[in-house]
Amino acid sequence: MTEQGLPQPGDDTGRSYVEEWDRALPAANRPHTTRYNYELAVTQLADFLGSDSLDGFLQDHGQKARPDDSDAAEDPTDVERRHVEWFIAWMIATRSAATAAHVPALHPGQYR
Repeated sequence: MTEQGLPQPGDDTGRSYVEEWDRALPAANRPHTTRYNYELAVTQLADFLGSDSLDGFLQDHGQKARPDDSDAAEDPTDVERRHVEWFIAWMIATRSAATAAHVPALHPGQYR
């Protein structure tokens, strides 16, 4: 968490991207609550991609992670559409649908 109470990924590379993004969001007139939600979603995505939850989720759905999928947990520039889709599907499977549907920072079009 930042001194403003905003979540951050544990990895240094991911954290540096979120810190940079956090400096840009107020310039775009984004309120603290929006910044919190965006940064929470990105932090949760990184945590999911770097955890055993990813392998378990994929195995339950008849899929297998690629060797380089864990790279996306450490470097946001390695995140691909499939990672975001897996994360949203995992959110729906492990939380209420209303919670999973409200992941504003993770619009698949942002990651190509």
